[in-house]
Amino acid sequence: MLTVGILVSLLVLPLFGFLVYFPCLNGKPIFDDQDVLRAQKDFRWKFSWIMSQPRPLTLMSYGVTQRWPGTLRSVHVGNVVLHIGCGLVVERIALAIGADAGIACLAALLYVVHPFAVNTVGYMSGRASLVSSLFGLSGVLAILAGWPVLVVPALMLSILGKEDGAGYAVVYLALMF
Repeated sequence: MLTVGILVSLLVLPLFGFLVYFPCLNGKPIFDDQDVLRAQKDFRWKFSWIMSQPRPLTLMSYGVTQRWPGTLRSVHVGNVVLHIGCGLVVERIALAIGADAGIACLAALLYVVHPFAVNTVGYMSGRASLVSSLFGLSGVLAILAGWPVLVVPALMLSILGKEDGAGYAVVYLALMF
């Protein structure tokens, strides 16, 4: 059910997320971003090829954003969208632990606009951390919402996004026991 708080979050988080990260949308490749461009160029929608690559879920997300031809903006927009998605999950986690809607929205907004994430969101290669975080945080939400059966798929997807997603297993165990 859509409440006023959810509608505000669905409007406020994307607005502030894109405002804060707008300068990144036209960014040039730096550091590890060359690997991302190579991965996009070589990408093939073939299961055996995808699963033979490191970070297959992240690689598939690059394959999706590859469909916006002739610009690097698609990768940057994809990163901002994933980061906003993480912010929405943070909001749901705050609600699940008993925060009121305003505090939960504020927590999500702080997550989205805080400068700690600028490297992850601004660099094309930061996508792996965003994918891993989205699914890792979703597993935390699953536990808090009383859906522990979703924890294993969330953990697996987090690890397929980036190997450090395995660290969420410790968080899940701490929350469950």
